[in-house]
Amino acid sequence: MKQLLSFIICLVIISSCRVVDRKPTSPEDLKLEAKEFSLSIVQTYFSEDCDKFYNAMSDSLLVMDGYGIVPKTMIKGHFCQSLKKAIINKEKTFEDYLEKYSIEILTHEEIETKYSMTLPEYFKPEDQNYFFIGAGLKEGVDDSEDFTWDDMFIFVIGKKNQIWKITGVSG
Repeated sequence: MKQLLSFIICLVIISSCRVVDRKPTSPEDLKLEAKEFSLSIVQTYFSEDCDKFYNAMSDSLLVMDGYGIVPKTMIKGHFCQSLKKAIINKEKTFEDYLEKYSIEILTHEEIETKYSMTLPEYFKPEDQNYFFIGAGLKEGVDDSEDFTWDDMFIFVIGKKNQIWKITGVSG
């Protein structure tokens, strides 16, 4: 009888628990998530963690320099080499990056407006696609403080099935 009662109590407790769906409730929440994911990608440049960078890529990527959409397997070697060159001054840290560089997370509409550009027709951004723009120094920071390879600090990310992935790259 004690076991049955314990079982019923456990069942009641378990059934009263709700699974919290971590879907953001606003565009601002999504942008914050996008920024956190993007900065985790930037951290791979400092640690030169090619595997983490590669695993964060979607299966196909928009290559923004005119190559179109390509399978990630086709460009793994290139981007692992690029990752190692992303930080020009190896004495600099991720914290230095956060201190010196301006970081923007923009929707496709925002990037088209702010930078007066038109995205290629073959790129069909979705609601949860964002551009990470982290190549520019903050206002007031001297150009001599620039220690990154710009191309690696401009990329597109997207969230699908609650998982963030890199969906587009520059360079």
